Amino acid sequence: MKLRIEKHQLHFIKPAKASRGAYTEKTAYLLILDTEFGQFLGEVSPLPDLSIDGKADFEHLFNQGLSQLNKENLNTHDLLNLQEEWSNYPALRFGINCIISDLVSTLRVLGIDFSEPSIIGSNYPSSAFLPSTSIPVNS
Repeated sequence: MKLRIEKHQLHFIKPAKASRGAYTEKTAYLLILDTEFGQFLGEVSPLPDLSIDGKADFEHLFNQGLSQLNKENLNTHDLLNLQEEWSNYPALRFGINCIISDLVSTLRVLGIDFSEPSIIGSNYPSSAFLPSTSIPVNS
């Protein structure tokens, strides 16, 4: 599995009004997990001045999180470690949670056994049970 990030600048047709002003544009990121089963996406889209992590440098955090991992051949443990590492950044955590949830659903549909609950700590919902081995990716 390979995880990457894409930055997108969104321009609003009409200003989006919020308690701390109006937004005419915002930056959003897509976390993209490429696997042999397809792509899994997670959105990272905080609002500056409203979100706790609204001014975080997500590209830096992303690269820092992956710096100790094999970016070309991630396994499910790596995804869970990133989820924990990004626990102070709700937008990043939401993005990785979306990917994990989508991946789990797909594995269930494909009938792939991932009954290793021991790899999931008490902080993770039962729906986050993932296989204990890496899923190979065809190049």
